[in-house]
Amino acid sequence: MVGAYFQLTLTFNFFKHDERVGRAKEAIQIIKKLWNEDDVTFHGKYYSITKGIAEPKPNQRRLYGTRECPKHRVILWLKKLTAGLWNDEAKENIADMQEHLIRKSRTKIEFAIPTLTFIGSTDEAAKTIADKIIGGRKNVLDHTLETGLIGSPETVAQKIKKLESIGINHVLLQLTPTLTELPNVQKVLDLLRR
Repeated sequence: MVGAYFQLTLTFNFFKHDERVGRAKEAIQIIKKLWNEDDVTFHGKYYSITKGIAEPKPNQRRLYGTRECPKHRVILWLKKLTAGLWNDEAKENIADMQEHLIRKSRTKIEFAIPTLTFIGSTDEAAKTIADKIIGGRKNVLDHTLETGLIGSPETVAQKIKKLESIGINHVLLQLTPTLTELPNVQKVLDLLRR
C-alpha cells in the first residue's frame, strides 16, 4: 500500500511517503472496525465514514507473530534473519521462531519476505539497472545486492530456491517499474516450474 520507494517508480504524481503511510493506517483502522463492529463511525485526517456497515462479517483467523514473544526478541530476530538472509543462520532463526511458537502452544507460521528485485539479461545488466534506479546511493545498493533478488532470471530463480530451502514460504517481489518487469518475472517463474 505504501510502495514506490524510489522516485523513478512513480510515473505519475502521487502522495508523499508519509501521507501514504497515514492513509494506509487509517484504511486499516476502518477495515478492522467494519469487521468487528456493527455501526462504524470514523473521522480521521484522510478518511471519514458515518454509520458504515460490512455484512456478513468475515471469518477471522488469529495472526501470530509479534505478540507471541517480547517485542525486543522479534526485532532482534528480524534483524538476524535479514542480516543472514542467504546463509544457514537464517534457517536456524526460522526454526527458532517455530520452536518458540510450539512452546507457547501456537501453530507454526509461514514466513514471507519482501525483497527488491531487479532482473536483467545477465547478472551485470541487473546490477546496472539496480544502480540506475537506486540513484547511485552506495549504501542502499550494497544492502540491496546483499539481500535483494538481483541478477539474471537463472540467478534470481536460484536465490528464490535458496530462500525456500531455509524456510521462507513466500517471496514478495518488489519490482521497479512493475509492468515493465513482468516479462522478466515470467522467465523466473518458468525456471522455477521446471
